[in-house]
Amino acid sequence: MATDTDKTIPMVNGFRVDVLIDDEPYKLVFASTRKCPKLLGCLKTIKDISRKLRMVDLRMDAAERAISADSSNSKALRAYEGIMEETDTLQAAYYQAVGDFYLTGLLGAGYTEDLAERYSTCFGPEEFLQMQALCLTGGGFADFTKRASNSPMPE
Repeated sequence: MATDTDKTIPMVNGFRVDVLIDDEPYKLVFASTRKCPKLLGCLKTIKDISRKLRMVDLRMDAAERAISADSSNSKALRAYEGIMEETDTLQAAYYQAVGDFYLTGLLGAGYTEDLAERYSTCFGPEEFLQMQALCLTGGGFADFTKRASNSPMPE
């Protein structure tokens, strides 16, 4: 059983997270917002992007309704294409912000930049809500070794 390569990271810096790296279980430590206030900035960025995505989704629904009512409506078609591009841009920004959150949490726990970058690729957007809750409460435990898909962040 593989374990964390850096045994100098004390648990007081955050909470424990079990992940799979190359099909080997690792026990990592992730910083809490109390230990690493930079995480609050990451969470604010993610919240802002999520809010923008919800607004774009509402505009997308309106454009789809306009197109379904009149499929020859060129103004609605152009708006729909613009909204699709905006959605793609915001989704890329969301994934980047979530990746930055993971990297910042590992750096805040005391990992070197190389290890933090390596370990941050083990988390995907599906783990974000649980990690956010644990990060804000400052304690707990997360086990991502038994998840159905061990998929990393999208490129």
